[in-house]
Amino acid sequence: MAIQFPNNPGIGSVFTDTDAGFSYEWTGVVWKSFTPAATSNVKELDDISSGFDNSTTTFNLTISGAAYQPRSAAMLQISLGGVIQEPGTDYTVSGTTITFTTAPNAGLDFFGVVRGTAVAIDYANDGNVQTKQEFTATEGQTSFTITGGYRAGYIDVFRNGVRLGSDDFTDTSGTAIVLTVAAQADDLIEVVKYNVASLVVSEGQLVNLNVSGISTLGVVTSVTSISSGVYYGDGSALTGIDATALKDSGGNVKAQANPGGVVITGVATATTFKGDLTGDVTGNATGLSGTPNITVGSVTAASGAFSGNVSVGGTLTYQDVSHIDAVGIITAQQGIQVLANGVDVTGIGTFEDRLTYDGSLGQAGGGTVTYAVTVATKDSTHRYNGSGSSNGYVIDNLQAPVITLTPGRTYRFTNDNTGSHPLKFYYDANKTTLYSTGVTFDDAYTEITVSDTTPAVLHYQCTNHSLMGNSVITQSNPIVGAGITLNALGGGVHVTGIVTATSFSGSGENLTNLPASGDSNDITASLFI
Repeated sequence: MAIQFPNNPGIGSVFTDTDAGFSYEWTGVVWKSFTPAATSNVKELDDISSGFDNSTTTFNLTISGAAYQPRSAAMLQISLGGVIQEPGTDYTVSGTTITFTTAPNAGLDFFGVVRGTAVAIDYANDGNVQTKQEFTATEGQTSFTITGGYRAGYIDVFRNGVRLGSDDFTDTSGTAIVLTVAAQADDLIEVVKYNVASLVVSEGQLVNLNVSGISTLGVVTSVTSISSGVYYGDGSALTGIDATALKDSGGNVKAQANPGGVVITGVATATTFKGDLTGDVTGNATGLSGTPNITVGSVTAASGAFSGNVSVGGTLTYQDVSHIDAVGIITAQQGIQVLANGVDVTGIGTFEDRLTYDGSLGQAGGGTVTYAVTVATKDSTHRYNGSGSSNGYVIDNLQAPVITLTPGRTYRFTNDNTGSHPLKFYYDANKTTLYSTGVTFDDAYTEITVSDTTPAVLHYQCTNHSLMGNSVITQSNPIVGAGITLNALGGGVHVTGIVTATSFSGSGENLTNLPASGDSNDITASLFI
Protein backbone atom coordinates (compact mmCIF):
# COMPACT_ATOMS: atom_id res chain seq x y z
CA MET A 1 0.00 0.00 0.00
CA ALA A 2 1.32 3.49 -0.89
CA ILE A 3 2.29 5.89 1.88
CA GLN A 4 -0.44 8.50 2.29
CA PHE A 5 1.54 11.72 2.78
CA PRO A 6 -0.54 14.82 3.76
CA ASN A 7 -1.28 17.48 1.16
CA ASN A 8 0.22 20.98 1.26
CA PRO A 9 2.76 20.34 4.09
CA GLY A 10 4.86 23.15 5.50
CA ILE A 11 8.65 22.99 5.68
CA GLY A 12 9.57 20.96 8.75
CA SER A 13 6.23 19.17 8.90
CA VAL A 14 6.56 15.62 10.29
CA PHE A 15 4.47 12.66 9.17
CA THR A 16 4.60 9.21 10.81
CA ASP A 17 3.62 6.09 8.90
CA THR A 18 2.00 4.09 11.68
CA ASP A 19 2.04 0.91 9.58
CA ALA A 20 5.79 0.88 8.93
CA GLY A 21 6.88 2.81 12.02
CA PHE A 22 8.94 5.35 10.04
CA SER A 23 8.73 9.14 10.36
CA TYR A 24 9.25 11.69 7.57
CA GLU A 25 10.01 15.43 7.49
CA TRP A 26 9.10 17.77 4.59
CA THR A 27 12.15 19.71 3.35
CA GLY A 28 10.18 21.92 1.01
CA VAL A 29 11.17 19.68 -1.91
CA VAL A 30 10.92 16.06 -0.75
CA TRP A 31 9.89 14.04 2.27
CA LYS A 32 13.02 13.03 4.27
CA SER A 33 12.69 9.95 6.47
CA PHE A 34 14.18 9.68 9.94
CA THR A 35 14.02 6.99 12.60
CA PRO A 36 14.15 7.95 16.28
CA ALA A 37 16.76 6.24 18.43
CA ALA A 38 15.77 2.63 18.83
CA THR A 39 15.21 1.51 22.41
CA SER A 40 17.26 -1.64 21.82
CA ASN A 41 20.29 0.49 20.92
CA VAL A 42 20.22 2.53 24.12
CA LYS A 43 22.71 0.82 26.45
CA GLU A 44 24.37 1.60 29.75
CA LEU A 45 28.19 1.72 30.02
CA ASP A 46 29.94 -0.22 32.77
CA ASP A 47 30.83 1.82 35.87
CA ILE A 48 34.45 3.09 35.73
CA SER A 49 34.38 5.16 38.95
CA SER A 50 36.57 2.62 40.76
CA GLY A 51 39.47 3.93 38.72
CA PHE A 52 38.99 7.60 39.67
CA ASP A 53 42.11 8.71 41.58
CA ASN A 54 42.45 12.48 40.92
CA SER A 55 45.18 11.83 38.27
CA THR A 56 44.03 9.25 35.70
CA THR A 57 42.17 10.72 32.73
CA THR A 58 41.85 7.81 30.28
CA PHE A 59 39.60 4.79 30.90
CA ASN A 60 38.39 1.75 28.91
CA LEU A 61 34.78 1.71 27.74
CA THR A 62 32.92 -1.58 28.20
CA ILE A 63 29.34 -2.81 28.14
CA SER A 64 28.69 -5.94 30.18
CA GLY A 65 32.44 -6.49 30.31
CA ALA A 66 32.92 -6.33 26.51
CA ALA A 67 34.94 -3.51 24.93
CA TYR A 68 32.73 -0.84 23.33
CA GLN A 69 33.79 1.59 20.58
CA PRO A 70 31.47 4.57 20.02
CA ARG A 71 31.48 6.30 16.65
CA SER A 72 31.73 9.74 18.25
CA ALA A 73 31.74 11.43 21.65
CA ALA A 74 28.24 12.78 20.91
CA MET A 75 26.83 9.26 20.99
CA LEU A 76 27.52 9.13 24.73
CA GLN A 77 25.76 10.84 27.60
CA ILE A 78 28.25 10.99 30.46
CA SER A 79 27.53 12.08 34.03
CA LEU A 80 30.17 12.70 36.73
CA GLY A 81 28.88 13.32 40.22
CA GLY A 82 25.42 14.03 38.77
CA VAL A 83 26.77 16.65 36.29
CA ILE A 84 26.26 16.00 32.56
CA GLN A 85 29.54 16.34 30.65
CA GLU A 86 29.77 18.11 27.30
CA PRO A 87 31.08 15.94 24.43
CA GLY A 88 34.28 17.23 22.85
CA THR A 89 34.84 19.73 25.66
CA ASP A 90 34.75 17.73 28.86
CA TYR A 91 35.70 14.44 27.26
CA THR A 92 36.77 12.82 23.98
CA VAL A 93 36.73 9.23 22.74
CA SER A 94 39.29 7.26 20.77
CA GLY A 95 38.65 3.66 19.86
CA THR A 96 37.39 1.93 23.01
CA THR A 97 38.71 4.56 25.46
CA ILE A 98 37.35 7.80 26.92
CA THR A 99 39.63 10.65 27.99
CA PHE A 100 38.44 13.36 30.38
CA THR A 101 39.83 16.88 30.10
CA THR A 102 40.13 16.97 33.90
CA ALA A 103 40.96 13.85 35.91
CA PRO A 104 37.86 12.74 37.89
CA ASN A 105 38.23 12.96 41.64
CA ALA A 106 38.17 9.80 43.69
CA GLY A 107 34.68 9.06 45.04
CA LEU A 108 32.76 10.71 42.16
CA ASP A 109 29.78 8.79 40.79
CA PHE A 110 29.83 7.79 37.13
CA PHE A 111 26.93 7.16 34.80
CA GLY A 112 27.19 6.63 31.05
CA VAL A 113 24.55 5.91 28.39
CA VAL A 114 25.01 5.03 24.71
CA ARG A 115 22.37 6.74 22.62
CA GLY A 116 20.84 4.58 19.88
CA THR A 117 21.78 5.59 16.36
CA ALA A 118 19.31 6.87 13.77
CA VAL A 119 19.56 6.45 10.02
CA ALA A 120 18.15 9.09 7.67
CA ILE A 121 17.39 8.63 3.98
CA ASP A 122 16.71 11.41 1.52
CA TYR A 123 14.40 10.59 -1.36
CA ALA A 124 17.06 11.79 -3.71
CA ASN A 125 16.24 13.55 -6.92
CA ASP A 126 18.82 11.61 -9.00
CA GLY A 127 16.39 8.76 -9.74
CA ASN A 128 18.20 6.28 -7.59
CA VAL A 129 15.75 6.22 -4.69
CA GLN A 130 12.67 7.70 -6.33
CA THR A 131 11.62 8.13 -9.98
CA LYS A 132 8.92 10.54 -11.16
CA GLN A 133 7.10 10.15 -14.48
CA GLU A 134 4.46 12.54 -15.96
CA PHE A 135 1.63 11.77 -18.39
CA THR A 136 -0.84 14.07 -20.29
CA ALA A 137 -4.06 12.11 -20.34
CA THR A 138 -6.45 11.71 -23.22
CA GLU A 139 -10.19 11.75 -22.79
CA GLY A 140 -11.34 8.64 -20.90
CA GLN A 141 -7.79 7.24 -20.39
CA THR A 142 -7.42 5.03 -17.26
CA SER A 143 -4.19 3.00 -17.73
CA PHE A 144 -0.70 4.48 -17.57
CA THR A 145 2.42 2.30 -18.14
CA ILE A 146 5.37 3.00 -15.82
CA THR A 147 8.80 2.90 -17.45
CA GLY A 148 10.92 0.22 -15.79
CA GLY A 149 7.99 -1.06 -13.73
CA TYR A 150 7.44 -0.56 -10.02
CA ARG A 151 6.92 -2.41 -6.77
CA ALA A 152 3.29 -2.60 -5.66
CA GLY A 153 2.65 -0.45 -2.62
CA TYR A 154 5.67 1.78 -3.28
CA ILE A 155 4.16 4.31 -5.67
CA ASP A 156 2.30 7.65 -5.38
CA VAL A 157 -0.07 9.01 -8.05
CA PHE A 158 -0.99 12.69 -8.44
CA ARG A 159 -3.84 14.01 -10.65
CA ASN A 160 -3.50 17.70 -11.53
CA GLY A 161 -1.29 18.10 -8.38
CA VAL A 162 -3.68 16.29 -6.05
CA ARG A 163 -2.34 13.10 -4.45
CA LEU A 164 -4.74 10.22 -5.05
CA GLY A 165 -5.74 7.82 -2.33
CA SER A 166 -5.39 4.04 -2.52
CA ASP A 167 -9.04 3.75 -3.61
CA ASP A 168 -8.47 6.11 -6.55
CA PHE A 169 -6.13 3.79 -8.48
CA THR A 170 -4.93 0.21 -8.74
CA ASP A 171 -1.16 -0.61 -8.48
CA THR A 172 -1.03 -4.40 -8.56
CA SER A 173 0.41 -5.23 -11.99
CA GLY A 174 3.90 -3.82 -11.39
CA THR A 175 3.92 -2.34 -14.89
CA ALA A 176 0.95 0.08 -15.06
CA ILE A 177 -1.43 1.94 -12.76
CA VAL A 178 -5.17 2.06 -13.51
CA LEU A 179 -7.37 5.02 -12.47
CA THR A 180 -10.69 4.22 -10.86
CA VAL A 181 -12.25 7.30 -12.54
CA ALA A 182 -11.19 7.90 -16.13
CA ALA A 183 -9.16 10.98 -16.83
CA GLN A 184 -10.36 13.93 -18.82
CA ALA A 185 -8.47 15.34 -21.79
CA ASP A 186 -5.22 17.10 -20.81
CA ASP A 187 -5.30 15.96 -17.17
CA LEU A 188 -1.72 15.93 -15.71
CA ILE A 189 -1.00 12.52 -14.18
CA GLU A 190 2.21 12.32 -12.08
CA VAL A 191 3.56 8.98 -10.87
CA VAL A 192 6.34 8.73 -8.22
CA LYS A 193 7.80 5.25 -7.61
CA TYR A 194 10.08 4.48 -4.70
CA ASN A 195 12.97 2.00 -4.98
CA VAL A 196 13.74 2.08 -1.22
CA ALA A 197 10.97 2.19 1.32
CA SER A 198 12.71 0.73 4.40
CA LEU A 199 16.15 -0.13 5.76
CA VAL A 200 14.68 -3.03 7.72
CA VAL A 201 13.79 -5.07 4.65
CA SER A 202 15.24 -3.74 1.41
CA GLU A 203 14.77 -5.16 -2.03
CA GLY A 204 15.64 -3.83 -5.43
CA GLN A 205 18.86 -2.02 -6.35
CA LEU A 206 20.86 0.39 -4.24
CA VAL A 207 22.78 2.26 -6.93
CA ASN A 208 25.59 4.67 -5.95
CA LEU A 209 24.32 4.64 -2.37
CA ASN A 210 27.01 5.77 0.08
CA VAL A 211 26.14 4.49 3.56
CA SER A 212 28.29 4.43 6.72
CA GLY A 213 27.83 2.43 9.88
CA ILE A 214 25.60 -0.42 8.65
CA SER A 215 25.39 -3.51 10.82
CA THR A 216 23.33 -6.38 9.48
CA LEU A 217 22.30 -9.67 10.99
CA GLY A 218 20.97 -10.99 7.73
CA VAL A 219 22.46 -11.66 4.31
CA VAL A 220 23.81 -9.05 1.91
CA THR A 221 23.47 -10.35 -1.63
CA SER A 222 25.29 -8.76 -4.56
CA VAL A 223 24.90 -9.85 -8.15
CA THR A 224 28.17 -8.26 -9.23
CA SER A 225 30.40 -6.96 -6.49
CA ILE A 226 30.64 -5.06 -3.23
CA SER A 227 33.51 -2.60 -3.00
CA SER A 228 34.85 -1.23 0.25
CA GLY A 229 38.06 0.37 1.43
CA VAL A 230 38.00 -1.66 4.65
CA TYR A 231 36.22 -4.84 5.75
CA TYR A 232 35.91 -5.78 9.41
CA GLY A 233 35.56 -9.15 11.05
CA ASP A 234 37.28 -12.48 10.45
CA GLY A 235 35.08 -13.49 7.51
CA SER A 236 34.50 -16.90 9.09
CA ALA A 237 30.81 -16.89 8.06
CA LEU A 238 31.42 -15.85 4.44
CA THR A 239 30.35 -18.39 1.82
CA GLY A 240 30.75 -18.64 -1.91
CA ILE A 241 34.25 -17.15 -1.76
CA ASP A 242 37.30 -18.90 -3.16
CA ALA A 243 39.58 -18.28 -0.18
CA THR A 244 42.16 -20.76 -1.46
CA ALA A 245 43.45 -18.52 -4.25
CA LEU A 246 44.79 -15.01 -4.70
CA LYS A 247 44.47 -13.56 -8.19
CA ASP A 248 45.88 -10.56 -9.98
CA SER A 249 43.81 -7.92 -11.76
CA GLY A 250 43.64 -10.16 -14.82
CA GLY A 251 42.15 -13.08 -12.90
CA ASN A 252 45.38 -15.10 -12.99
CA VAL A 253 46.00 -17.24 -9.89
CA LYS A 254 49.21 -16.15 -8.19
CA ALA A 255 48.91 -18.01 -4.88
CA GLN A 256 47.01 -21.29 -4.54
CA ALA A 257 46.47 -23.07 -1.22
CA ASN A 258 46.32 -26.84 -1.23
CA PRO A 259 46.75 -29.60 1.40
CA GLY A 260 50.51 -29.52 0.89
CA GLY A 261 50.89 -25.77 1.43
CA VAL A 262 50.77 -22.67 -0.74
CA VAL A 263 51.94 -22.63 -4.36
CA ILE A 264 53.11 -19.20 -5.48
CA THR A 265 53.47 -18.27 -9.13
CA GLY A 266 55.94 -15.44 -9.49
CA VAL A 267 58.13 -13.80 -6.88
CA ALA A 268 57.46 -14.18 -3.16
CA THR A 269 58.79 -11.23 -1.18
CA ALA A 270 58.69 -11.24 2.60
CA THR A 271 60.60 -9.69 5.47
CA THR A 272 60.80 -13.07 7.22
CA PHE A 273 60.49 -16.73 6.19
CA LYS A 274 59.87 -19.38 8.84
CA GLY A 275 59.91 -23.16 8.53
CA ASP A 276 61.23 -25.28 5.67
CA LEU A 277 61.68 -23.75 2.22
CA THR A 278 61.49 -26.49 -0.42
CA GLY A 279 61.10 -26.73 -4.16
CA ASP A 280 62.98 -24.95 -6.96
CA VAL A 281 64.56 -21.67 -5.93
CA THR A 282 66.11 -19.37 -8.50
CA GLY A 283 67.72 -15.97 -8.27
CA ASN A 284 69.94 -14.59 -5.54
CA ALA A 285 69.35 -15.29 -1.85
CA THR A 286 70.72 -12.39 0.19
CA GLY A 287 70.46 -11.44 3.83
CA LEU A 288 70.04 -15.02 5.08
CA SER A 289 70.56 -15.35 8.83
CA GLY A 290 69.72 -17.64 11.70
CA THR A 291 70.38 -21.37 11.55
CA PRO A 292 68.57 -22.71 8.46
CA ASN A 293 69.40 -26.02 6.80
CA ILE A 294 70.05 -25.32 3.12
CA THR A 295 70.34 -28.03 0.47
CA VAL A 296 71.26 -26.90 -3.04
CA GLY A 297 72.85 -28.29 -6.17
CA SER A 298 75.83 -25.94 -6.21
CA VAL A 299 77.12 -22.93 -4.30
CA THR A 300 79.17 -20.13 -5.79
CA ALA A 301 80.54 -17.62 -3.32
CA ALA A 302 83.32 -15.07 -3.09
CA SER A 303 84.05 -16.13 0.49
CA GLY A 304 82.58 -18.21 3.27
CA ALA A 305 83.00 -18.80 6.99
CA PHE A 306 81.94 -21.95 8.82
CA SER A 307 81.88 -22.14 12.60
CA GLY A 308 81.17 -25.88 12.64
CA ASN A 309 82.10 -28.94 10.60
CA VAL A 310 81.93 -29.08 6.81
CA SER A 311 81.32 -32.49 5.25
CA VAL A 312 82.07 -33.05 1.56
CA GLY A 313 80.68 -36.26 0.05
CA GLY A 314 82.37 -35.84 -3.31
CA THR A 315 85.59 -34.18 -4.43
CA LEU A 316 86.72 -30.89 -2.89
CA THR A 317 88.74 -29.09 -5.54
CA TYR A 318 90.86 -26.05 -4.79
CA GLN A 319 91.86 -23.93 -7.76
CA ASP A 320 94.30 -21.04 -7.51
CA VAL A 321 94.55 -21.38 -3.72
CA SER A 322 97.89 -20.37 -2.25
CA HIS A 323 97.28 -21.40 1.36
CA ILE A 324 95.16 -23.83 3.33
CA ASP A 325 94.93 -22.70 6.93
CA ALA A 326 93.71 -25.50 9.20
CA VAL A 327 93.58 -25.16 12.98
CA GLY A 328 93.18 -28.91 13.41
CA ILE A 329 94.31 -31.93 11.42
CA ILE A 330 93.97 -32.31 7.65
CA THR A 331 93.36 -35.95 6.72
CA ALA A 332 93.75 -37.14 3.13
CA GLN A 333 92.53 -40.74 2.77
CA GLN A 334 93.95 -41.24 -0.74
CA GLY A 335 97.25 -39.40 -0.24
CA ILE A 336 98.57 -35.93 -0.92
CA GLN A 337 100.19 -34.90 -4.20
CA VAL A 338 102.29 -31.74 -4.05
CA LEU A 339 103.58 -30.26 -7.28
CA ALA A 340 106.07 -27.55 -8.22
CA ASN A 341 107.72 -26.06 -5.11
CA GLY A 342 107.38 -29.07 -2.81
CA VAL A 343 106.47 -29.18 0.89
CA ASP A 344 107.70 -26.77 3.54
CA VAL A 345 106.98 -28.15 7.02
CA THR A 346 107.58 -26.08 10.15
CA GLY A 347 107.58 -28.39 13.13
CA ILE A 348 107.42 -32.16 13.19
CA GLY A 349 106.17 -34.27 10.31
CA THR A 350 105.01 -37.66 11.55
CA PHE A 351 104.39 -40.54 9.14
CA GLU A 352 103.03 -43.76 10.60
CA ASP A 353 104.20 -45.91 7.68
CA ARG A 354 107.08 -44.52 5.64
CA LEU A 355 108.37 -41.46 3.87
CA THR A 356 109.71 -41.95 0.36
CA TYR A 357 111.64 -39.13 -1.26
CA ASP A 358 113.84 -38.67 -4.33
CA GLY A 359 116.91 -37.30 -2.52
CA SER A 360 116.09 -33.65 -3.16
CA LEU A 361 114.98 -32.85 0.41
CA GLY A 362 116.95 -29.90 1.76
CA GLN A 363 117.72 -28.57 5.25
CA ALA A 364 118.01 -24.87 5.87
CA GLY A 365 120.21 -25.27 9.00
CA GLY A 366 120.90 -22.73 11.69
CA GLY A 367 118.42 -21.12 14.05
CA THR A 368 116.70 -22.43 17.16
CA VAL A 369 113.84 -24.94 17.23
CA THR A 370 111.63 -24.91 20.31
CA TYR A 371 109.65 -27.82 21.71
CA ALA A 372 107.16 -27.39 24.54
CA VAL A 373 107.40 -30.19 27.09
CA THR A 374 104.58 -31.26 29.42
CA VAL A 375 103.99 -34.28 31.67
CA ALA A 376 101.10 -36.76 31.55
CA THR A 377 100.31 -40.32 32.58
CA LYS A 378 101.82 -42.80 30.14
CA ASP A 379 99.63 -44.57 27.62
CA SER A 380 100.22 -47.45 25.19
CA THR A 381 102.04 -45.17 22.71
CA HIS A 382 104.88 -44.45 25.14
CA ARG A 383 108.05 -46.42 24.40
CA TYR A 384 108.56 -47.33 28.05
CA ASN A 385 104.92 -47.77 29.05
CA GLY A 386 104.84 -50.22 31.98
CA SER A 387 108.47 -49.54 32.91
CA GLY A 388 109.93 -46.88 35.17
CA SER A 389 107.76 -43.93 36.15
CA SER A 390 104.02 -43.98 35.46
CA ASN A 391 104.40 -40.49 34.00
CA GLY A 392 105.99 -39.52 30.73
CA TYR A 393 107.04 -36.44 28.81
CA VAL A 394 104.61 -35.17 26.12
CA ILE A 395 105.99 -33.18 23.15
CA ASP A 396 103.74 -31.90 20.34
CA ASN A 397 100.85 -33.96 21.72
CA LEU A 398 102.96 -37.13 21.39
CA GLN A 399 104.09 -39.29 24.28
CA ALA A 400 107.90 -39.10 24.42
CA PRO A 401 108.54 -39.25 20.65
CA VAL A 402 111.89 -40.10 19.07
CA ILE A 403 113.17 -36.74 17.82
CA THR A 404 115.51 -36.26 14.89
CA LEU A 405 117.96 -33.35 15.30
CA THR A 406 120.22 -31.69 12.76
CA PRO A 407 123.86 -30.64 13.28
CA GLY A 408 124.23 -26.88 13.20
CA ARG A 409 120.97 -26.19 14.98
CA THR A 410 120.04 -25.43 18.57
CA TYR A 411 117.04 -27.15 20.14
CA ARG A 412 115.29 -25.70 23.18
CA PHE A 413 113.00 -27.90 25.28
CA THR A 414 110.86 -25.60 27.42
CA ASN A 415 110.16 -27.26 30.77
CA ASP A 416 109.76 -26.32 34.41
CA ASN A 417 113.16 -27.54 35.53
CA THR A 418 112.51 -26.23 39.03
CA GLY A 419 109.66 -28.70 39.49
CA SER A 420 109.49 -32.46 39.90
CA HIS A 421 110.63 -33.42 36.38
CA PRO A 422 113.83 -31.59 35.28
CA LEU A 423 114.97 -32.66 31.80
CA LYS A 424 118.60 -33.51 30.94
CA PHE A 425 120.49 -35.52 28.28
CA TYR A 426 122.28 -38.82 28.91
CA TYR A 427 124.34 -41.33 26.95
CA ASP A 428 121.84 -44.09 27.79
CA ALA A 429 118.17 -44.40 28.79
CA ASN A 430 119.09 -45.52 32.31
CA LYS A 431 121.01 -42.25 32.91
CA THR A 432 124.36 -43.94 33.68
CA THR A 433 126.38 -41.06 32.20
CA LEU A 434 125.24 -37.43 31.87
CA TYR A 435 125.88 -35.63 28.58
CA SER A 436 126.57 -31.91 29.02
CA THR A 437 128.63 -30.79 25.99
CA GLY A 438 126.78 -27.96 24.20
CA VAL A 439 123.92 -28.27 26.74
CA THR A 440 122.43 -25.30 28.64
CA PHE A 441 120.32 -26.16 31.67
CA ASP A 442 118.00 -23.33 32.78
CA ASP A 443 115.09 -23.12 35.21
CA ALA A 444 112.64 -22.74 32.27
CA TYR A 445 114.29 -24.83 29.57
CA THR A 446 117.00 -27.29 28.58
CA GLU A 447 118.88 -26.41 25.39
CA ILE A 448 121.30 -28.46 23.25
CA THR A 449 123.38 -27.33 20.29
CA VAL A 450 124.11 -30.22 17.91
CA SER A 451 127.56 -30.39 16.28
CA ASP A 452 129.44 -32.97 14.24
CA THR A 453 130.94 -34.37 17.44
CA THR A 454 127.64 -34.80 19.29
CA PRO A 455 126.93 -38.50 19.90
CA ALA A 456 124.67 -40.01 17.26
CA VAL A 457 122.08 -41.03 19.86
CA LEU A 458 121.31 -39.34 23.17
CA HIS A 459 118.47 -39.79 25.63
CA TYR A 460 116.34 -37.04 27.23
CA GLN A 461 115.18 -38.16 30.67
CA CYS A 462 113.92 -36.80 33.99
CA THR A 463 116.66 -36.40 36.59
CA ASN A 464 114.28 -37.58 39.36
CA HIS A 465 112.35 -40.40 37.68
CA SER A 466 113.23 -43.19 35.29
CA LEU A 467 112.24 -43.73 31.67
CA MET A 468 109.97 -40.72 31.25
CA GLY A 469 111.56 -39.67 27.94
CA ASN A 470 113.03 -41.23 24.81
CA SER A 471 115.96 -40.82 22.45
CA VAL A 472 117.12 -38.11 20.06
CA ILE A 473 118.98 -38.84 16.83
CA THR A 474 121.56 -36.18 16.08
CA GLN A 475 122.62 -37.33 12.58
CA SER A 476 126.28 -36.52 13.55
CA ASN A 477 129.45 -38.65 13.01
CA PRO A 478 131.28 -38.66 16.36
CA ILE A 479 133.87 -41.36 15.39
CA VAL A 480 135.47 -39.32 12.60
CA GLY A 481 137.98 -36.57 13.21
CA ALA A 482 141.01 -35.85 15.37
CA GLY A 483 140.56 -35.53 19.10
CA ILE A 484 137.21 -37.37 19.16
CA THR A 485 136.54 -39.52 22.19
CA LEU A 486 134.95 -42.88 21.48
CA ASN A 487 132.59 -43.78 24.30
CA ALA A 488 131.43 -47.33 24.72
CA LEU A 489 129.17 -48.82 27.31
CA GLY A 490 128.74 -52.44 28.49
CA GLY A 491 130.98 -55.03 26.93
CA GLY A 492 133.58 -52.60 25.54
CA VAL A 493 134.34 -51.63 21.95
CA HIS A 494 134.37 -54.31 19.30
CA VAL A 495 136.30 -53.54 16.13
CA THR A 496 136.19 -55.73 13.07
CA GLY A 497 139.16 -54.95 10.85
CA ILE A 498 142.52 -53.23 11.43
CA VAL A 499 143.15 -50.78 14.24
CA THR A 500 146.09 -48.48 13.45
CA ALA A 501 147.59 -46.35 16.19
CA THR A 502 150.99 -44.84 17.00
CA SER A 503 150.46 -45.65 20.65
CA PHE A 504 147.98 -47.07 23.11
CA SER A 505 147.13 -45.56 26.48
CA GLY A 506 146.84 -47.73 29.51
CA SER A 507 148.88 -50.50 31.04
CA GLY A 508 147.60 -53.25 28.78
CA GLU A 509 147.67 -55.51 31.75
CA ASN A 510 144.43 -57.13 30.76
CA LEU A 511 145.59 -57.86 27.24
CA THR A 512 146.33 -61.51 26.61
CA ASN A 513 148.39 -63.45 24.12
CA LEU A 514 150.80 -60.53 23.52
CA PRO A 515 154.51 -61.37 22.92
CA ALA A 516 156.93 -59.77 25.29
CA SER A 517 159.01 -58.63 22.31
CA GLY A 518 159.01 -58.91 18.57
CA ASP A 519 159.59 -57.15 15.28
CA SER A 520 158.13 -53.83 14.21
CA ASN A 521 154.83 -55.35 13.09
CA ASP A 522 154.01 -56.94 16.43
CA ILE A 523 152.06 -55.46 19.35
CA THR A 524 154.13 -55.92 22.46
CA ALA A 525 153.75 -54.82 26.05
CA SER A 526 156.42 -52.20 25.47
CA LEU A 527 154.08 -50.27 23.16
CA PHE A 528 151.65 -49.36 25.99
CA ILE A 529 152.39 -46.17 27.75
